Amino acid sequence: MDVGAFLAVFFRWLHIVAATVVIGGAFFMRFVLPAAMQSQDEAARNQTVTGCRAIFKRVVHGCIALLLLSGIYNSIRMFPQYAADPSVLHGLWAAHLLLALGAFGLSIWLFLGERPAAANNRWLAANLVLLVVVVAVGSALKSSRESRTTTSPAPVQDR
Repeated sequence: MDVGAFLAVFFRWLHIVAATVVIGGAFFMRFVLPAAMQSQDEAARNQTVTGCRAIFKRVVHGCIALLLLSGIYNSIRMFPQYAADPSVLHGLWAAHLLLALGAFGLSIWLFLGERPAAANNRWLAANLVLLVVVVAVGSALKSSRESRTTTSPAPVQDR
């Protein structure tokens, strides 16, 4: 495997893993953690939420950095293929980028301060929906790009 092929696989993998960690963590913070803490008293719940928020905030910030890095690499590498159908592929790429930037901004806003805002659970749920939409648009982009740029395999030559 040459270096270019290795980097393509590595950055694709990095992008998918970072997105998976953020979505899984958001799901955990919104649905699993609150349900698990129902039997705790308020002081214990506050301490647990504060600790989890502090840890997950660092995870989210790291994943955003990895998503930006891998997204830039993947975009530069794939952009020449968008000439196959610029109106559709550029539109999907721009939607994916803008929705992702919105999700990043909302994620950062959600973790400002030490304690969650009063409507934090609603905003966490909204961010989770937004993150899933980002993945759906990214999947549509990849599928559209591949359906427009695939070529039939080259004939096998005898050696």
